[in-house]
Amino acid sequence: MDSERLLGAVNFLLAQKQIYRPHQVIVLRNGHVVLDVCFYPFARGWRHDLASVTKMVTGVVVGAAVHEGMIGSMDDAVVSFFPDRTIANLDDRKRALTLSHLLEQRSGLATTSWDEAAVLEQAMYHSPDWVQWILDQPMAEDPGWGYLYTSWNPHLAAAIVGAATGMTPLAYARDALFGPLGIRDVVWPADPQGVNAGYGTLQLRPEDLAKVGQLVLDDGAWGSRQLLDPQWVERSTSPAPGPNPPGWPSSVRVGYHWELEPGFFSATGSGGQVVRLFPDLDLVVVLAAGGGAGYAGNTFSSLAEVLCGVHLIPAIRSSLPLPANPAAVAALTDRVADAARSDEDPPQPVPPLPATAALVSGRRVVLEPNPLELYSFALGFDDSAEASVGLESAGSPELNLRVGLDGVFRFFPGEHSTIWRAKGWWDGPSRFVVLLDQIALYDYVRFTCEFDGTAVALTVEDLSGSAPSFTIHGEME
Repeated sequence: MDSERLLGAVNFLLAQKQIYRPHQVIVLRNGHVVLDVCFYPFARGWRHDLASVTKMVTGVVVGAAVHEGMIGSMDDAVVSFFPDRTIANLDDRKRALTLSHLLEQRSGLATTSWDEAAVLEQAMYHSPDWVQWILDQPMAEDPGWGYLYTSWNPHLAAAIVGAATGMTPLAYARDALFGPLGIRDVVWPADPQGVNAGYGTLQLRPEDLAKVGQLVLDDGAWGSRQLLDPQWVERSTSPAPGPNPPGWPSSVRVGYHWELEPGFFSATGSGGQVVRLFPDLDLVVVLAAGGGAGYAGNTFSSLAEVLCGVHLIPAIRSSLPLPANPAAVAALTDRVADAARSDEDPPQPVPPLPATAALVSGRRVVLEPNPLELYSFALGFDDSAEASVGLESAGSPELNLRVGLDGVFRFFPGEHSTIWRAKGWWDGPSRFVVLLDQIALYDYVRFTCEFDGTAVALTVEDLSGSAPSFTIHGEME
């Protein structure tokens, strides 16, 4: 690949940094890393939430279980994996539901409505046993027919891996997939019964996600080992039977969470997570990103189109090594180093704190029920250039945020040992603003706290614009 063209790709991404918030881009050609660029504030070696790209990885874990004989066939009946469970609404259509239908998102379970599916997913997340909840859902249509993108289909597939292997999906994946690929740093949250979330929240290093992509591109072979059956890979990346998703062009079809287009196939996820494979070019492209305004317009696919179509594919000049071009390689190396450097302004003098800061410091604010499931928070101010925020939320240990007051973000450990950063300022005598960048969790949020005596209004704004703003009310203890 032409280093000058790759330099153009990095320059393109840097020009889009504030809009799309790219975190890391990795390009493999013929199994070799030809580009690996990280963009501040993300850093090489960090894990990244894969969002719905997890669904593709869940499918690959299923494929490993099929290859090892733990699962007999993709056409095995779903109910056959749960002989000890009493399943409600069991009829001939549910008995005909197969593992393949789950990975194709054509189960026919629960509903045919996309809007209703979003509501039902929340009911699943709040149920005491997610797998039982899924199995108990009535059939809304015949399996294998209509496409409906849900979280419950891949989660039930993950539960089948657990039922078939006697291990959690993560434990089995470590043994049969991640271990052979040399993937060690993994976080995969689970449901109340310990079934890892087949639909999302898997965290891998982007360079490790690229290994999964290369494995699929190489028909399941990794070095001298065959981790997936080539026939299974072919089926997973072939168009599933049934009509196309509503509104999709006829040229784009669906496999096992692969979007199949002429010349390539992709797995995508919220916040701009993309894996794109080009079999004829032996090319793997991984994009990890942090949301951004571009995501609000669903334009990350457009970003990948430009990145691949304008910069990466034209950089392919030969199937053999190109003549040395040390000047271009040096320029590319320098630009990759530039992308990783901080782009923040120097620290600024901290303005005098308003009287409200002393009144609220250290006092707990109890919040009304809210979409974030945030129970309470407490601000802390002293004479330093940092404030603190203690957050208490459902299902998570208390988080302590470090907030720069001098215009510079402070970095600190967030959930699952990912790195977050925050900065804040007083925007008037009774209004405090915090910018929270969860970086690898692809969330970038502005919190505005309005104090009126003991009453507090907390306004939450998603700076990507992909979700509406809302206000939570609370009372200071």
